[in-house]
Amino acid sequence: MIVPFAFSKKLKLAGNNWSKANEIYINHIKDYLQGFNVLRTYSIYKEIYQKKS
Repeated sequence: MIVPFAFSKKLKLAGNNWSKANEIYINHIKDYLQGFNVLRTYSIYKEIYQKKS
């Protein structure tokens, strides 16, 4: 009974930190993928790709 109580704050903090980091990562991936949809919608993906090559 004492062991879970002793580590509950650390586990809660670690869980919260992981959740925040995961949220940031997912948002970056989501923004990146939505950018491709915008480029595809306006059919300028090939033009941008050719300029960078």
